Amino acid sequence: MDIGSRATGAARALSNFTPRQFTFTYDGLTVECKSLEGVLQALKFENVSAATATCQRVGYDAKKHGKPRNQYWQEKQTLWWNGKAYKRNSKAYQELLTAIYDAVYEQDPKFRAALAATGDAVLTHSIGYNDKKKTILTEKEFVGQLHRLRDKKEGGEKMPAKKQQVNHPLVVKGKACFVTGHRPKDKAGVNFAWEYRLPKHMTADMRAQYDRMMEALDKAIQFAYDRGCRTFITGMALGADLYFGARVIEFKKQHKNVFLVAAVPYSSHKTDYGTGDKTTSQQYRYVLNNADHVVDLVEGTFSVKALLDRNAAMFEAAKATKGMCIAVKRGSKSTGGTVHALNMVKEDGMCHVIYDPETQKLSVYNK
Repeated sequence: MDIGSRATGAARALSNFTPRQFTFTYDGLTVECKSLEGVLQALKFENVSAATATCQRVGYDAKKHGKPRNQYWQEKQTLWWNGKAYKRNSKAYQELLTAIYDAVYEQDPKFRAALAATGDAVLTHSIGYNDKKKTILTEKEFVGQLHRLRDKKEGGEKMPAKKQQVNHPLVVKGKACFVTGHRPKDKAGVNFAWEYRLPKHMTADMRAQYDRMMEALDKAIQFAYDRGCRTFITGMALGADLYFGARVIEFKKQHKNVFLVAAVPYSSHKTDYGTGDKTTSQQYRYVLNNADHVVDLVEGTFSVKALLDRNAAMFEAAKATKGMCIAVKRGSKSTGGTVHALNMVKEDGMCHVIYDPETQKLSVYNK
C-alpha cells in the first residue's frame, strides 16, 4: 500500500500532509501541532519561535515553508528541537522521530483507525527519498514508524508474537511446495550472471541465461502442481525466492486454486527489503502484495537463526503435507542457506527439483 496525499482511503489518511490536531511535548517544549508535516518541517529551524509557528502549518504549505531551510540543515547535517541540535545520522534524532509519531498515535483515533485498516499490507511511500543526507525523513524511516505502530494494540501494548509455524493455513490448501535458492550475488561471489539487473539492462547472454531460469521455474512449478501441490511458499529472500514468487503469481492466472504464501523470516524484513525504489524493493513488494497469505515467522529484526528457522518452517509445512521442494542451486556451492534447506530435504527423502544455473539443467529427485 503506497502512502501519499494523492492516494485514497487509509493510504491517504496516513499521509504526513493530512490535517490532525495533537500536542507534542519533548525536551522541555510543548507545542500544539496541526499536521505531522508541520512538526517535521519545524525541525529545520533553530529558532524556537519559528519552529513553533511551523508546527501550525498543514500539508504542502508546511513543506513549502520549510524548503528554504534545506540547504542550511543539509550542509550542517543537523536538525533542531527547542533550540537543541540533533545530528541527522544520530540515535537521538531517531528517538525524536519516534516521539513525534508516538504522540500522533496516542492522541489521534483516526490515525490509529487508518493504520488498522491497512491490515497486513506492506506500506510504502514511493515518492519519498532514501538519502538521509538530503531528507529529514526517508521512506524507510517513515514506513518503519508506521509498521512499528501498527504492531501495537490500542492501549500501547505490543501485539503478541505470531506463531512461528505456517502448517495450519497450508494444510487446507493441499500439498505444499517451497522454494530455496541463491541471491543473485553474495559474499561468496556471483550466483547469477545478470546479478540484480532487470532484463532490459542485461546483455544478450545474460538474458538468455535469465530466460532459461524462468522457464525452468515454470516447468518446476507445473511439475509440483501435477503432483498435487496447491500451496506454494516463498521465503522472500532476494533472487530465487522472489523469482519463484513472481512465476507462481503468473501461474495463478490460469490456476485459480493455487495459494501463494509469503513466509517472511522476521517482521522488519518487510521494511529492510520492501521499501525504496530499487529494483529488488519493487520485486519484493510485487510478490508480497500479490501473496494470498503473509506470515511473519518471528517478531523482530535480522538474525541468522531467523533465516534458518524460516527454512525449517517451510520444510516442515511441505513435509506435513507430503509436498516437495524447488531449489535453485549452483552445483559448485557447498555452504549457505540453500544448502542448509536442501540437506533437510535430502535427509527426509522428499521429492525435490533442482535447477543449476551453472549447467542450466533441471533435475528431479525422489519422484
